[in-house]
Amino acid sequence: MASLGKARQKISKAAFLAIFGLFICSTAAGAHTIEYYIIVEENGNSVVVMTIKGSGLINVPIDAAAENIDVQGALYSVNNDSIDVAIGSTREAAVVYSTPSLTRKDANWQFSMDLVDSELTTAVIAISSNATIIETQPKAFIDEHDFKEAKWTDNVTEISMDYYFQSRPIIPPVNRGKWWLIPLGILAVSGIAGGFIFMRKSREDSKLKSKENVLRTLSDNERKIVEMLIGGKGQMKRSKLERESQISKSSLAAALKNLERKKIVELDKTYKTHSVKLTRWFDEM
Repeated sequence: MASLGKARQKISKAAFLAIFGLFICSTAAGAHTIEYYIIVEENGNSVVVMTIKGSGLINVPIDAAAENIDVQGALYSVNNDSIDVAIGSTREAAVVYSTPSLTRKDANWQFSMDLVDSELTTAVIAISSNATIIETQPKAFIDEHDFKEAKWTDNVTEISMDYYFQSRPIIPPVNRGKWWLIPLGILAVSGIAGGFIFMRKSREDSKLKSKENVLRTLSDNERKIVEMLIGGKGQMKRSKLERESQISKSSLAAALKNLERKKIVELDKTYKTHSVKLTRWFDEM
């Protein structure tokens, strides 16, 4: 039974339901509450973090473009357009995935998403500070600090947000004859020569860009912690983190709690001296 509680693999739905019946038999199913935390990146990609509290089986719809799917704290089965999540005695699970399908760009950017209906469904959209939020439906509370958050604290089943990013001014080129053909030719040759290197690095650069977009949505203390963990190969003892970051105990505890909620870090309390490490989802982003 304990090994079933740790199982996190993709299995057929029939087998999943059979295992779920054994897994959940000692835990009465109850109503769920769901908290969404959605990070919207400047390139239109969205990172969705769902924290589900309760027990029993819940179906989470996802779109075909969803990737980097991860579920923590529950058994799960990924289908074509949804994830079946079975929560047992932990009574809490997290579903994380990324998708480009929640946003589209016309004159401005639009974000829209249907949420899973539950006893209480709340949502937060985090976006970089250079974004201007034009309108939200239903009306959300806008919190501005190092980044911006649109918060829906009442029960919601559908949310949308219109926004745009402040762009840098474009400086037009100065026409001074055809001297520009020389550097243009150099750039063309350099571009061809560097094309192969660019193709090899594109995947790594894309991952780095995703991490940078997430970091932009964090507070100063949260970002400092994550950057220290990245520099420390993804893991540090909590005492060392407190000492080297020079963040007070109370502020560190609050920042770690927020980062845990966003599924960016996790605490290992196996030993007396606790350690903090980046989650697999963020580390492999």
